[in-house]
Amino acid sequence: MYVRIKPSNRATTQLALARLARTCKTLSEPALDVLWTFQGTVFNVLKCLPRDLWPYNWTLRIRRPILRRD
Repeated sequence: MYVRIKPSNRATTQLALARLARTCKTLSEPALDVLWTFQGTVFNVLKCLPRDLWPYNWTLRIRRPILRRD
């Protein structure tokens, strides 16, 4: 899937891709690939880690060592 994301319409494009990923099985994986490629921060990646690793408040503090199984 080729998607050109301009800074001026990034939010609109990401919203459209997120909707596409949720509604079309065929295009879900390519749309998610594009969304994960263009992350503005590492925060969304960190939210994929186990919940007991860090508290969800506005401060990110690692509560325990990150293990290989994480």
